[in-house]
Amino acid sequence: MAVLAGRVIADRAFLKQCITEVEAMGDNWVIDWLEERGAEKGRVEGREQGRAQEARYALLRVIARRFGEVPPDLRAQVESLTALDRLEWLHDEAVTCGSLAKLSELLDRA
Repeated sequence: MAVLAGRVIADRAFLKQCITEVEAMGDNWVIDWLEERGAEKGRVEGREQGRAQEARYALLRVIARRFGEVPPDLRAQVESLTALDRLEWLHDEAVTCGSLAKLSELLDRA
């Protein structure tokens, strides 16, 4: 769903046709602006995904350093996490956690 000229457009095919027709008119600041906005959104999402990947890596390193080889099920749980704040919290907990079993309980709640 999109808003075009103050109207809500739910028909994607119609909206796509409108955009195609506007693009055919040549240079258009609206299309340029929309494309730049989309590109910026992609850059932001890419940075967020990169930070989450680094946080997963750091968490797995701490677990391995403290408790030895990371069990496959625990590794899969960590690798499925995407929320950066939860990953950072788990990393902090892993640094001081007394046992792998306790850390596994925390992961179950994450």
